[in-house]
Formats: sequence, C-alpha cells, structure tokens
Amino acid sequence: MIDRTPRAGGLGIGFSGEELFMMSIAASVCNSLYREAAVREIPVAHVEIVVNGDWGGEPAQARNIRYDITLESNAPRQDVEDLIRSVDQAADIPCHFVPVLP
Repeated sequence: MIDRTPRAGGLGIGFSGEELFMMSIAASVCNSLYREAAVREIPVAHVEIVVNGDWGGEPAQARNIRYDITLESNAPRQDVEDLIRSVDQAADIPCHFVPVLP
C-alpha cells in the first residue's frame, strides 16, 4: 500500500507516506464536516477537500499545510460558512498542523 519513488529506492507503486499523511488530513476534515453537519441538520450534497503542503529538510518534514473545502448544500450560505469555520477549529488531525482560520 505504501512505497517510495524509484529515485528514493522504491518501486513507485502505491501511495507515498507523504500522500497518506495528506489524505489523513482530508479524511479528518471530511469526517468532522459530516458529523457537524448532521448535528446542525445541514444537508450535504457534495464535499471536496484539497490538501497541499511543502516538504523539506532532512529528514523531510511537512510545512505550510493548508486545505481548501468545497461543500455543496441547499442550506443558507451563512450556515455552511459557520459549519466550515467550526470544523476548521475542531477537526481532530488538522488542528495540530494547519493554522486555524480567524
């Protein structure tokens, strides 16, 4: 399931550790969005979360991690924005790595 690039001595198959790390952030945000949406009775039609970051140093470390959320709902816009803001402040994994929005 996990591998390194051929340049780093792997076969270039499967996900890299870095990709799995970014996916875990997206999964945490997604789970928190659906959980909080259910509590607030906000219907969710579609969610897309894109996570980006920089890798550097020796050993390589993630830096400047950020994510963008696209959420489709027929709920009022303010309710959706409040939901996203709440998740930004409370999502289990990202709050340890990503700066929280004001």
